[in-house]
Amino acid sequence: MKKIYLLLFLFFITSDVEAQPRRSIFLNTGYSFNNSLQINNGKVKNSRGYVITFGGALRLFSFKKNYVSLGIAGKTIFSSGSRNGEKFNASTVRFVFPLRITLPLTEQWRVSTGFNFQNNLDFLDPDFRLGYRYLWRVDYSAGMKYLLTNQWSLTANADFNIRNMSDAFFLNDPKFSVLIGIEKRFHKRRKTKK
Repeated sequence: MKKIYLLLFLFFITSDVEAQPRRSIFLNTGYSFNNSLQINNGKVKNSRGYVITFGGALRLFSFKKNYVSLGIAGKTIFSSGSRNGEKFNASTVRFVFPLRITLPLTEQWRVSTGFNFQNNLDFLDPDFRLGYRYLWRVDYSAGMKYLLTNQWSLTANADFNIRNMSDAFFLNDPKFSVLIGIEKRFHKRRKTKK
């Protein structure tokens, strides 16, 4: 554990902290799916969903042209499938906290990698427990950004769950998702001296 603290300390020491952090908002949408699910010895077929995510991110710090950002977003999933010949539909709202490292490939192309942390249980669920083992879902995310202008980007991401959980958790939010979207960055304007 001490090695992790040492590595984090060295990482933060060697990076530039931005005095005026850049903020951005993003909107993405896409398709989510499961390969195969088993619920109570019954196979779930055609388990998939449509995802819409809207939120914002804050650039925490940068080093050279790479940067780390943390965000908060709302995620809506419209899922469907069938089990034992019966079809089901579900809609779910989740909070997502994306943590990303973004690296430049060229002047216009960026690659990003990181994790999405999100609540796995509904906040309004009467059985909501803070100490519950599967309260949080963790998805690994890899993506690309194409800079259209200085402020606008097109984005593409692929996310997949990395936690070992019961298949029942993936009925309303499938394991894999492919998303495309847009992002707008906001730069703090500097006052010009007269």
